[in-house]
Amino acid sequence: MGNKCSCIESEEVNRNIEVPLGHPDQLDNVGFSLQSNVALYAEAKDMQNFELADRDTIVLEGGVKYTGQWRGSVREGEGTLERPDGGRYAGQFLGDKAHGSGKLSHVNGDTYEGEWFEDRAEGSGKFLHQDGSSYDGQWHQDLQQGLGTVMWSDGSKFEGSYWCSKKHGKGKFFWAEGSVYEGEFQENNIHGEGVYHWCDGRVYTGQWDRNHMQGKGQMKWSDGRIYEGAYSEDKKHGEGCFVWPDGRQYDGQWHDGKQHGIGKYTNSARKVRTGEWKDGKRLRWLDDSASTMLVSPSTRSAMPPQKDVPDEGDLPAVPPDKAGMPSGHANEGSAARKEAAGMADARADMPRECSRRSLSDSEQDISL
Repeated sequence: MGNKCSCIESEEVNRNIEVPLGHPDQLDNVGFSLQSNVALYAEAKDMQNFELADRDTIVLEGGVKYTGQWRGSVREGEGTLERPDGGRYAGQFLGDKAHGSGKLSHVNGDTYEGEWFEDRAEGSGKFLHQDGSSYDGQWHQDLQQGLGTVMWSDGSKFEGSYWCSKKHGKGKFFWAEGSVYEGEFQENNIHGEGVYHWCDGRVYTGQWDRNHMQGKGQMKWSDGRIYEGAYSEDKKHGEGCFVWPDGRQYDGQWHDGKQHGIGKYTNSARKVRTGEWKDGKRLRWLDDSASTMLVSPSTRSAMPPQKDVPDEGDLPAVPPDKAGMPSGHANEGSAARKEAAGMADARADMPRECSRRSLSDSEQDISL
C-alpha cells in the first residue's frame, strides 16, 4: 500500500517494515520486525524447562513497551508491544519474534491481522487500510503470494492469484462501473488469454499483451456485429473478418484498425467481390463484374440480377474496439487511488494502464 508499517521497537534495534500494498519494487519487508538476537535465542534454547511467566510492563530500548509472557529472558507466548508513536502489535511471540497469530495496528489506522512466522507475514492474513480498502488472502515472507482478494473503497475488486505482491496467474477484476475482466495476469498486467466484458455489452475474447488486445481475438457488440482476427495494440491489424448482423462481411487485411490491403466483401445477397483498400477506403475492385455468388446453382436463378445488387450503398461503419475502457478505481482524481495511501498492490497498475490508453468513441470509424 505504500505505507510504512513501522515496527514497534526502536529503529536502533530493528528494521522498519512496510506492508506490501504498493509496488513491490518500492517495498521493504512487511514482517513485524522485533529484536532478533541470535545469542539470546541460543540462550533461550537452554531454558526449555522455564515455565511461561507473565510480567509487568517493561520498557525496552527506544521507549518500546512490552507487556506479556516470557520464557526466561525471551519474549514468548502472548504479549503486546507498543511504540512511542502509537503503533501496536498484540499477539503471539516465539523466541523474541512475532510468531503465530497477531495484529499489527498503525497510528494512521492501517492494520494487519493474521499469521506470522519469525517476524514476517506468512500464511493467511488481512490488511485493512484506513480508507476501507483491503487485501485478504495468502502471504509469504511479507509478500502477497497465493490466492487473495483486494477490495477498493469505490467498489472495485480483484480476486485471484498473486506472486511477489503482484497479480500473476488466473484472476478476475471487477470495475466499479460494471466492466469485468477474467483471465490471465502477469506482473499486475492483463497478459495472456482472457475475456473482457464492457458494461455496454461489448465482449472481447482472446489474447492480451500488457493490457493491450494483441494477437488473435474476437470482439462482439451488443447489436450482433462481430470481428474475429488479429489485433495489435487494441486495433484490428493483420488478417481478420468483420461481420454485420444482416450477414454482410469484410474478410481480409487490416492495418492500424482499418481495412488496408486485399480483402473480400460479401453483401447481404451473398455477392462476393475482391478489392483493394487503403486506410479504410476502397481503392478498386480486383475482379470483374461477374462476381461469384455464394449460393447453390439451384437457387442462383432466384437471385436478383447482379446489376441490381449494390456493391456498397448503406454499408455500416466498423466501430473502434476499445472505446470506453473503464478507468475504474484508477481515476486520476479518485481519492481511493492515492499513491501515498496505496493498497494491497499498486493502485495504478493494470486499471490505470487501461484507462490511460482508452480510445475515444469519436475515433474515426471504418466503413466499406
